[in-house]
Amino acid sequence: MHLPFFFLGTLRDEGVFRAVIGRPGAAFAQTAATLDGHVVERLEEWPYPRLVARPDGRACGLLVDGFTTAEIDRMCFFESLEYEAREIMVDTRFGSRRAACVIATENTESSGIPWRIDEWRRVAGGRARAEAEVCMTEYYGRIGQHQIDGQWPEIERRAADLLVRCHDRLNALAS
Repeated sequence: MHLPFFFLGTLRDEGVFRAVIGRPGAAFAQTAATLDGHVVERLEEWPYPRLVARPDGRACGLLVDGFTTAEIDRMCFFESLEYEAREIMVDTRFGSRRAACVIATENTESSGIPWRIDEWRRVAGGRARAEAEVCMTEYYGRIGQHQIDGQWPEIERRAADLLVRCHDRLNALAS
């Protein structure tokens, strides 16, 4: 039995979740959760979240339970070496729970700007969903986690091509 995961960032988005995990979020037990003493800020160079310790902070997220070992492996592959799973304690309406949380490593820097999923969805969500799809369908199971970081420029290019093709198909259907 695995610990549930506390998601505070992009894996709270159904499109990213489904692409990475391989099943819809509705297939899992989910409940709102908070992590006291922390806030979620935007990374310095990318529109992605980073958990930052702040004594008076409270990071809000989603506690998701029911992952298989293979699904956890998929998640770790997608998060690459810039993030790592750590055990934490979160609060839910049912009380405190031990959970795993995928947290940005010390190799990343926070911008000091709060990260909000609604803003992220508006600004970068479509691109990120396409990148997750490309990453998992074209690279997962073909290369190792240590190799994926070097593939992101190509993943970004392929995701941009995918978005253009989707846009073109929608325009053709509307005609």
